[in-house]
Amino acid sequence: MKKWLVRGQWSEGGDEIETLDKAWSKTINEGYDNVDGSLKCPDATGGLKKVEQRESVESSEAPQVNGSAAKEKSCHHLIQDVDKPATGPQVLAGVTVAATHLGVGCVFGFCGVALPQLTQHPAPGNITMNDFHLALFSSVISIGAAVGSAATAVPQVWLGQRVTLLFALPVALAAWVTLAASPNVWVVIAARAVQGLTVGFIAGPSNNYVAELAHSNLRGLLVGTLNTSEQLGYLLVYAVGSSSLSWRQVALVCGFLTTVLPFLGLLLLPDSPRWLAARHRLLDAHKALIFFRGPHYDSHAELVEITDQLALGKRNARDQLQEMKDPNIISVILLFTFLLLSSQFTGNFLVTTFEVPICNSTVTDLSPATGAAVTGTIRFLGSVAYLLIVERVGRKSLLIGAFLACAGALAMLGSFHYDHNNSDDVTILDWLPFISLSVFIFSTTVGFSVLYVLLGELFPTSVRSTAVAFLYSLFFTGAFVASQTYVSVVGSLGKHGAFWLYCCFNLLMAVVGGLNLPETRRRSLEDITAREPRQSTKHSYDHHRSTKPTLHANGTTRHANGHLTSKPPPQHYHMTTRRVPEDNKPNHPAHNFCKSTQTANSSL
Repeated sequence: MKKWLVRGQWSEGGDEIETLDKAWSKTINEGYDNVDGSLKCPDATGGLKKVEQRESVESSEAPQVNGSAAKEKSCHHLIQDVDKPATGPQVLAGVTVAATHLGVGCVFGFCGVALPQLTQHPAPGNITMNDFHLALFSSVISIGAAVGSAATAVPQVWLGQRVTLLFALPVALAAWVTLAASPNVWVVIAARAVQGLTVGFIAGPSNNYVAELAHSNLRGLLVGTLNTSEQLGYLLVYAVGSSSLSWRQVALVCGFLTTVLPFLGLLLLPDSPRWLAARHRLLDAHKALIFFRGPHYDSHAELVEITDQLALGKRNARDQLQEMKDPNIISVILLFTFLLLSSQFTGNFLVTTFEVPICNSTVTDLSPATGAAVTGTIRFLGSVAYLLIVERVGRKSLLIGAFLACAGALAMLGSFHYDHNNSDDVTILDWLPFISLSVFIFSTTVGFSVLYVLLGELFPTSVRSTAVAFLYSLFFTGAFVASQTYVSVVGSLGKHGAFWLYCCFNLLMAVVGGLNLPETRRRSLEDITAREPRQSTKHSYDHHRSTKPTLHANGTTRHANGHLTSKPPPQHYHMTTRRVPEDNKPNHPAHNFCKSTQTANSSL
């Protein structure tokens, strides 16, 4: 009789928080009940209890599969079903949240579409801006984003990241509509300031939400989709702006496309499991984990791991500020303060804003439309390349390589400008500015994507909302300062000196990040932010990609190819265990939750 075994529920009296790896490994030695086909698993007292399972019977004449090999194969598939979380719900949620960053890209890219019409070719009834208005039109976005990021700390703590995004999107749509219907220049600038606020309300909460809902084997990929979506927003506004539509019509199109669909999608998603657990809503947190991980994943054990770190967690923004005084958290905040402020002087802003003047200062001529299209396309390709390699390469290696490539590109670009100013003929190097800019744009997109991922990973859940809001505020403040100092730097050092200065900042980013940032790939958020080093948990261990065998509680070893052996592994093999709360702590939230669910199941 051929059967397919899937994870069943624990029978009454069993310990729901007991390590599943130990239970499944014991079945190798204890065997199956060949009479009724049920799988025997140990209970809390060490005895055997039958576990409910679904089965599909083909025909009674079919040959029965016996032997240890069949047992090992069936148990291996059973372990895989329990260990492996569902991918579809996580990807769907990540793409839905990433759609909010389409609007972020459109807000920043709108300058390139609107400014030519507002300055050079005003139509009858349109608004004309002077230099002072133009400076405000561009810089007020960074100021508004800095204020908006700082203001998200309280709503993220009390309402959650998802609800914060739901409040931000209608405001963003109203800002786009107001911009399109602006009667004068000051209403335009006010609408842009509100757009900056909504950028701040979207950036931090979306990063935290995706980081907290994603499993460790998908977190880098899903957080990276936020930057990919932002680059698509640049391309979207450039594509719409290249048509015959006026800047007012472009504002309406971008407003509705980037707010309505993400809003509807967020209504269908649950809140972050970690935020729900921090609010002591354990039943809702468990339901959210089942939604994102699938029904066959061991959500109970992950909830225990989450609540174990949140047992003494804080519940409001003021308490989070108090907890941020912890020396370990202060060190991470200081590190990211340096990295995020320094990143604004790596040349990312100047290339984004001034790529056309940079290229036009050489022999190569580049129209504004062509320059915007080329820059947006290269940035999009860089974000896609990040998605392809982020789960195959360590975070630190990727960050170091990206910023070293940026430093080399800017060094070559500075050398070209130096030769251009001190040599009569550099036509043989006409290709160098475009190649250098392309390499820099591609690499800086990858480097900033890594920074965004690490920003959501290195803080514990108890302070993540407040800490990330504060750091995003500093990030946008640095963007404003960089935009205001570029002209002065070029005037003092020359273009070649400015590029060499930004090259040094890229080298500094690579060195400081490489020496101080930990490796977080394939590790759970709780494992990354644990106060004391601990062994890898089942949720941060990839059974499909790992090349190290895993030693189970009964001494059996499961290898990367799926085979199970009873021979103990050598000393260098990696040990994996499950963190289980002590039974003598009845007030542990996860313990009480599991007991309540067990009672509810038995009553049904």
